[in-house]
Amino acid sequence: MKLALIAIAASSMFGATLMAPSATIAEPQSQVSFKEKVTPVLKKYCYNCHAGEKSSKGLKVDTYENIMKGTSYGKVIKPGKSAESVIVKSIKSQPGGTKMPPGRRTVAEADVKIITDWIDQGAKNN
Repeated sequence: MKLALIAIAASSMFGATLMAPSATIAEPQSQVSFKEKVTPVLKKYCYNCHAGEKSSKGLKVDTYENIMKGTSYGKVIKPGKSAESVIVKSIKSQPGGTKMPPGRRTVAEADVKIITDWIDQGAKNN
């Protein structure tokens, strides 16, 4: 009887360990909304040169359709692949992009994360 109680207690403790949340499991990432999160970032940094009648280098970012169309040189967004997207290379001043926005101004890290997360999540029109 004593042995049975020890076995039950041991299995309960082991089972609890397996079911305990792990500190290494990442929280699920919430979907980044193009309308609510990405558009304000684009307005803040890009609309001066890439919206309305303005289309520097042929790129307009004032609508989802326009940003996904890209430029005459090609697409600037690769859904699911932010590291390969020209727009990310540009806002991070990396090779393969043109430093954006031009001049001394840089895109805040939190805003870069919004863009990269949105692209990595599939660059959806949401």
